[in-house]
Amino acid sequence: VAAYVSELAAQVSPRALAEMKAQVLGHQHADLLAACRDSAARMQTALAHPDAAEGAASFGERRPPQFAAWTGQEG
Repeated sequence: VAAYVSELAAQVSPRALAEMKAQVLGHQHADLLAACRDSAARMQTALAHPDAAEGAASFGERRPPQFAAWTGQEG
């Protein structure tokens, strides 16, 4: 488990992890259709974020990603 958490910390955008946590917590009492619609909207926003481009570039270039720190706010 510790190795997996270390890999997530090194390879996944902090913003993306925060979004996933928000989805899990926010959708636990939502109906399936509402959860799917919200997830689709969040995915569009995430794909437009610079972290998505950095993740793809770092993967293609076989280097560690350099994501911006997540403060809990955009900007």
